[in-house]
Amino acid sequence: MKTADRTRWRTSVLEMFAAGSWLDLLPIGIYVCDKDGCVLQFNAHAARLWGRKPALKDPSERFSGSYRLFRTEDGSRMTPEDTPMAEVLRTGVGVRDKTVEIERPDGTRITVLANIEPVFDDDGNLEGAINSFQDISELKRALERVELSEKKLHAVFDALPAAVYTTDTDGKLTFYNKASVEMVGREPRLGEDQWCCSSKLFSPDGSAMSHDEYPMAVALHEKRPLTEAEVIIERPDGEQVPILAYTTPIFDAVGRLTGGVNVLVDITERKKAQEAQSFLIDELNHRVKNTLATVQSIAGQSFKSATSPADFVEKFSGRVQSLANTHTILTQETWRGAELGRLIGGQVILHEADRARVDTSGPSVTLAAQPALHLALLLHELAANARRYGALSVSEGRLDLTWRVDGDASPILILDWQESGGPPVVTPATRGFGSTLIESGLAAYGGMAELRFEAEGFGCRISLPLTGLSVPARKDVEIDNGFSRSIAAVAVGQSEVSDMAGTRVLVVEDEPLVAIDIEDCLKEAGCSVLGPAANAEQAMRLIQNETFDIALMDANLAGTRVDELAQTLKARGIPFAFVSGYGREGLPAGFQEALLVSKPFNSRQLIGAVESLRERLAEGTERPA
Repeated sequence: MKTADRTRWRTSVLEMFAAGSWLDLLPIGIYVCDKDGCVLQFNAHAARLWGRKPALKDPSERFSGSYRLFRTEDGSRMTPEDTPMAEVLRTGVGVRDKTVEIERPDGTRITVLANIEPVFDDDGNLEGAINSFQDISELKRALERVELSEKKLHAVFDALPAAVYTTDTDGKLTFYNKASVEMVGREPRLGEDQWCCSSKLFSPDGSAMSHDEYPMAVALHEKRPLTEAEVIIERPDGEQVPILAYTTPIFDAVGRLTGGVNVLVDITERKKAQEAQSFLIDELNHRVKNTLATVQSIAGQSFKSATSPADFVEKFSGRVQSLANTHTILTQETWRGAELGRLIGGQVILHEADRARVDTSGPSVTLAAQPALHLALLLHELAANARRYGALSVSEGRLDLTWRVDGDASPILILDWQESGGPPVVTPATRGFGSTLIESGLAAYGGMAELRFEAEGFGCRISLPLTGLSVPARKDVEIDNGFSRSIAAVAVGQSEVSDMAGTRVLVVEDEPLVAIDIEDCLKEAGCSVLGPAANAEQAMRLIQNETFDIALMDANLAGTRVDELAQTLKARGIPFAFVSGYGREGLPAGFQEALLVSKPFNSRQLIGAVESLRERLAEGTERPA
């Protein structure tokens, strides 16, 4: 329609509105103002919305028939000159979908949606305007309820410790809570970021995920929820966080997809707990097998040095009891450590009479579990010798046991054992099992024992570095200072020990009793033993500087892994087997399929491993890592 035609049409409509009564049939309010804002006509519905009937053509009732008008934006009251009708008559420009609040004479208020159209004469002069408006109070209240519900829901989401975000049907983010920002380490962009708050997702195996693989994408495309979808998000700083995604598509009342909601749960602590549990199980398995291997070695060595069955029972029972006493102390402290005074009480002061003959003094020192076990065995051997041959074998004999800690930066425990008043001291012609254990029992930790066979009485000084081997004593505990392919399969059916004369074997073992047992077994088979090396540093020096044919090595040396040792042996082409209480999962990375002798073992299994390694040596092949 041309401008002139539209103007004439609007003029005729104005005249028709001013004269017609059929407007009362319309379900919306309509009124007409002249160019000065005086109301020329209104229909019945407009009067109902206003709650009154304004006077027609009355200059005091300009621009509207409302009793009062208010802005919906801030609730402020409008003057007649501020009303939408006044604006249209002032500018000649129509107003579309303007919301205002009408107050009726009885004080009730409604919200209306107004559309105002200016009317011009044939010459284009403004003649007035027509306002059509309708009550949208219920709609507004419904929208407010929805908005309030969304606000409450968002407030609930913000209070949740889990990350929550929502998307539209295209996967674009429409909301995220505070926990989402904390989890992903960035502020997501609403309406821009797609599928996830994080810009990078990875599968549990570490491979990067495409957008089509994101949980939200799968849930929306397949219109099905995903429960506990495990993924890894990468933060902007590169840190990766494992999460479980609970992704649910959202549908409206008629079943149309409207978007999705995703709940992300950080499972970092759960992963750590699982890893810790796995480690603890491995560690328990390792300790149990080491303990069994130690008991086995105690039995073998006690039998070799025994002069009679009764002597064997006495020595073996005493050494096993020493282990049991120490295990009791460690168990009471949940294997956190053992206080030195309690160790001494459990190994040396066995009877009430001992209290009068044994003097102990020194500061409180709590040793970690493994060195505590080894020191306890050493103390037991010293005490057993004192009871058989030394000061505690006679009523007038005495024992002074003192200890101190020297140094601050690198503390060293110095423990002095001095006997007096006993039988004459005789330097033994040969070293027995007890002497060997005393001298080498703490070698894995850099410790040593110096034996003194002096006329006034036997003495021993024990030195043990404490760095990494001691733990803070618990203040709430009262300390009593006075009281895969198993080598078994190789060894099965082997009835005789082969002649292995000339085979030079490196032994790397931190358990002194097990090391002694391995060494004896190899020597009886004709092997020449290099070592035993009690820690990784000693072992590395021997590997780099000595010549040998094969190696037998524990998988863990006083808490130190042997990955570097294994790699060095492989690089030199030296066949080797692990002798360990760990399972294959506890072996160095890349060596899970290496030859393994599980503790406890017998001589046939150990010699079977040596024979297998010798075969590889003869073939010129090395064990693939």
